[in-house]
Amino acid sequence: MEHPARAFVIGRSYGVCFSADEERLAVVGYTVDLFDVSVGKRVAKAHPFKHPSSVDVSKNGDVIAVKSTSGDIALLDGQTLDLLQFIAGSGGSGGGSDALLSARGGFVVDGTWGEACSFVT
Repeated sequence: MEHPARAFVIGRSYGVCFSADEERLAVVGYTVDLFDVSVGKRVAKAHPFKHPSSVDVSKNGDVIAVKSTSGDIALLDGQTLDLLQFIAGSGGSGGGSDALLSARGGFVVDGTWGEACSFVT
């Protein structure tokens, strides 16, 4: 894979995560943006909820987990950012830790300020 000759602008961001193959960069700011690193261009954009704060990409790149400051989690398609599943936060517990995807994206673990952690399939 060739990398761009110079840096490219991703805009304001609160969290970023590379795919394992380093071909894509997922960025959360006001929206969720997916960049093709080889050309330095955004290839997809989504706004699953207000205030996204963290992002994780499954090892195979098929699933992207985005967590909001209120604890909601959106599981997005790793190529299109289409919504695959919405997981509502646990009512008032807040954001807590970042959501973490399993290697193949089949599980997400979530920690909040009010609970130790929970697993979602």
